[in-house]
Amino acid sequence: MAGGGRVSCALRLLLLLLLGSGRCLAKVEEGAMSSRDNWRFLARFCFAAGTEGRIQVTARYPAAKCGNTCQKLVFYYDDADQWRRVYGRRDQLTCSEKLDPEYMHWTQIINLDPRKPWETNLPMSEWGQQSNAFQECEYTDEYETHIRCHVGRVFSLDRPRWFYMVMSNCDPTAASSGVTLDHYSLTMTNGDDWQRHFSHDETWILETDCVMVVLFVLLLLTACLNQGKLREKNVLHPTYRLFMTALVLKLVGLVVETAAYLSYQQGRETLGVKNAGLLVHIIADVVFVTLVLLIGKGYTVTRGYISTLGKLKLSIFVTAYSGMHFVAFIWYFMLFDPAEVLYYYESIPGYCTMVLRGLALVMLTYSVAFCVKKYKEKIRFYALFYVFYALWLILLPASALIAAFVMEDWYREKLINAVEQTVGLAAYANLLYLFTPGPAKRHFPFTQPTNALSPGDGGGPDTDGDYPHEMTEHEDGGGGTAENFTDIFKVSGTKVFQRPATEREQGTGSEHGGDDVSMVGAAAAAAEVPSPSLMAVEPRAVISVSEVAPPVHMVRSGRSLQQPEGLFEPRPLPPPVLPDFSASTTPRWMAHSHNLNRAALPPINPNKQSRE
Repeated sequence: MAGGGRVSCALRLLLLLLLGSGRCLAKVEEGAMSSRDNWRFLARFCFAAGTEGRIQVTARYPAAKCGNTCQKLVFYYDDADQWRRVYGRRDQLTCSEKLDPEYMHWTQIINLDPRKPWETNLPMSEWGQQSNAFQECEYTDEYETHIRCHVGRVFSLDRPRWFYMVMSNCDPTAASSGVTLDHYSLTMTNGDDWQRHFSHDETWILETDCVMVVLFVLLLLTACLNQGKLREKNVLHPTYRLFMTALVLKLVGLVVETAAYLSYQQGRETLGVKNAGLLVHIIADVVFVTLVLLIGKGYTVTRGYISTLGKLKLSIFVTAYSGMHFVAFIWYFMLFDPAEVLYYYESIPGYCTMVLRGLALVMLTYSVAFCVKKYKEKIRFYALFYVFYALWLILLPASALIAAFVMEDWYREKLINAVEQTVGLAAYANLLYLFTPGPAKRHFPFTQPTNALSPGDGGGPDTDGDYPHEMTEHEDGGGGTAENFTDIFKVSGTKVFQRPATEREQGTGSEHGGDDVSMVGAAAAAAEVPSPSLMAVEPRAVISVSEVAPPVHMVRSGRSLQQPEGLFEPRPLPPPVLPDFSASTTPRWMAHSHNLNRAALPPINPNKQSRE
């Protein structure tokens, strides 16, 4: 029961992360606010240059919040003397100092006071070339218990700019301190097209994701067709199945993320959908990194299984990498400050994830160097594999550093998304290319059938599951083993070598024209039995392989295959014992060596020549 309770708790935590978090990035926001702080962040949005930006705010709050002044809606923009100065020192500055007119234009402060509507009905000329403003504040009932305000701003900017919206109540004479909004609605748009609800840093993300979805679907279909080819050749190894798993997860995460951005057309982002898409992306990344390390160690390429120590090292790394990825995911949605524009990996667990990715590069380098040193015939495959995936492992830490210290905030998210999706597509496509068999692809890694080697089939702690060298090259890009030229001269222990016939044995028509060997050939030809060269015969008629010099060494001289002289001089043998044909017509070698039925064999004429 305790175990079930822990699982249930973990599932609830995951559901909480997926369905909602503290971050609200929708471009049409509605809700309520009640805080004891007299200065409270509300939302942020990046407006594009050269387009007509619009902000519309509707707020309702208790009239008791009004003293000498009422609550104010304040707009900050992303200059060093504005938002960065105020938010970086928010704990040291007082409420009035945060609204210091030395740093802010008075039109950035909107007084939500029905008694003084004229204070903010002026153009916001400091923010752009063309501006317009409107404001309406009134009491909602005759008892003047609540105030409702409708505020709008229309402007055009010279450059992309982040706007930060804050509610403040700095009047000490108000009935109670803090900021209170019974209900508010905030709408921010860029222009009038279908992308108007997208912040400038998120434009073109939806188009990029839609193109990537189509390309990944085509890649998945190609991978399914290639899976059928590998199954036919009996080389559908676990590494390819792991590749298919990572590819499917990547596509699912991309589809979910695209669905989340499609909701922007109505101005509302489904946070649960976007969280789920990012989580699936993380799982796909962990699976793919594990696959790259397995191939780097030679699994299914040069060995049939990983040693115990290798499994332990890989398990520790994968556990640490996946755990740190998940902690970074929680940190991003639960602990990131929405008032700051931060990249996903700009956190302690995010930086740790980057360090582990660099460690994966070190592990891959060592593994590939070891495999290439031991199996030089695999250098074609590992050259293409290592160069590409070493760059792929470096890209994520490099992009995180560039995003944090080089890129402007309003370009960061869309550029990083385009780079990561493009490089991810290239990584999957390159591995699919390497895994595709073909006659012209000498770098095809799978040269062994699926069940070629397992821990119980010749592998051991010393061999570490390595494949034999003569079995690791195959020209046609399919399963099986390559034919080694020296294999045609190998003789198994059950085969025998027949000595050359003498002149006496070559005679024909005589009563005793040959020894047992000649009779063996005649009997085999008449009875249509296997050739005597493959059958065990008496040692007087044949010479065992162990009794002669090493097997024939055929030397290719360019004209023909020549046999060295003097190699097959037989040892002296005792005179052969001639068979007695008076008692039976069946040769003694056949009756005694194979226990054949004499009556079942036809009569043999010893004077008849054997067939070739």
